[in-house]
Amino acid sequence: MSAQPMLVPKHLLTDTSSDCASVAGDYSICFATGDGATAASAGDGSGSTADGDSVKAASAGHLTRAISRGYSARSASAGDSSVALATGDYSCAAVAGDTGSALVDGEGSIAMAAGVDCTVQAGDNGCFAACYYAPGNTLRILVGYVGENGILADTAYRIAVDLDGSAHWVEA
Repeated sequence: MSAQPMLVPKHLLTDTSSDCASVAGDYSICFATGDGATAASAGDGSGSTADGDSVKAASAGHLTRAISRGYSARSASAGDSSVALATGDYSCAAVAGDTGSALVDGEGSIAMAAGVDCTVQAGDNGCFAACYYAPGNTLRILVGYVGENGILADTAYRIAVDLDGSAHWVEA
């Protein structure tokens, strides 16, 4: 019988004028705060947070989530059920994987979900997109624009596909 690998709690926190944090594996989590904040996390219990002027956050793997806050914040997360959250004007969030959530708020924000059964949200004058399967198992992308066709700012949406194959946004 082989021994089970030991899970190791890991975390990282930095707060300097040129912040950067990176963690991989097991109970991973990292934070970066300040002027040039950057955070990355990969693996088992991954999580990543960046909070500052040039914020960026990324996370990949099991139980992933990435959060960034600040003007022009960027957040990305990959893996099924992953979450990317970005707050602040002109922020962007992206997820890759089914049932993920790309959520942003702030003026001119963008949320993209490269997966099916995802949830997306954008702020005023923002937009979002996600994938769905049309009849015949054809993969399609639906785009929503805040202020058009009843799409509200700072409201989470998912795609609903009617029996005739037409797709539209519904509140999540």
